[in-house]
Amino acid sequence: MADWMLEANAALSDALGAEVSERETVESSGELANALVINARTGMVERGGLRCARIFGPCGDMICLCGKLQSKEHLGAVCPKCGVLCGSSHLRWTRVGQIGLPRAVVHPWALPSLGAELGIEAGSLEALLRGAASWDSRSGSVVTLRETRLLHDAASAEHLLWGPSELAVMLNPLHTLSRITVLAPRLRDHIAGPERALCEQICSLNWSDRSRAQDHSEVEAAARAVGLDARYGDVIEASSSLRRALEDQAPRALSVHLAVILQDAVGSLFGLPGARRGKRGSNYVRVLDEWADTLEALSNEQSRTQATQQLLTALQIRL
Repeated sequence: MADWMLEANAALSDALGAEVSERETVESSGELANALVINARTGMVERGGLRCARIFGPCGDMICLCGKLQSKEHLGAVCPKCGVLCGSSHLRWTRVGQIGLPRAVVHPWALPSLGAELGIEAGSLEALLRGAASWDSRSGSVVTLRETRLLHDAASAEHLLWGPSELAVMLNPLHTLSRITVLAPRLRDHIAGPERALCEQICSLNWSDRSRAQDHSEVEAAARAVGLDARYGDVIEASSSLRRALEDQAPRALSVHLAVILQDAVGSLFGLPGARRGKRGSNYVRVLDEWADTLEALSNEQSRTQATQQLLTALQIRL
């Protein structure tokens, strides 16, 4: 196991103060469909986006998104028009979403142990994940990209596992990811600091107040520039591209290329050293560094427990 992974696990253990059971997970409230924050036409939070009110809960207390249901008389009711619950906005601290991946990818934090499991060097494993080589399931060896193309053209190449998604099929399920858990929006902002507070403030404005809000494109840019939203957005876009390619039965080489992009986006989210776009936004390694301060700032023990369970569900690691 790599030093940086040991340090990340140690930081999480110190923040929790004790080991947490693997069964403590948070159930998802819905699947994200796009990487948008604010709808450019309505000025409201985007349906199915990174801060969707249907998934994460109402933006304001006792009012749905469209304003049809408001006041305590409708408490607990779901609006038939916008589909948003009329209830407390505190749900945006606790509800989590998920990003469904069209194909499983390799868990970035499992990479140090995969080399020993497959009996290959780190450089060969990197080539497999980048699509620069394939894995021969018959001989248990690494095949170069040139040999992969020749074998693929000459005969059936079903025994050649090309790209991270095909490689994940033969791995232990604990070493793969088939979905990504998205932390609650207000918890994301709380971790990122005061510079992110603007986004949730804009999301919680009523219809009458939106004329006084600053330009929605600026809010969108601010939401994607800092914090985990940028990483989640990359994963959603890469996942959507791969899903369309699989549905259209695109050539295998194109599917492998898109799977590599998806693997890279997931690696950036988990803070994998060397992943592309590593300087953009935040990642889970940085979140772990700030987690102890985050827990201390939360108001009560229940909030701290819920926040911890969210993070453990998102990381999908075993302490």
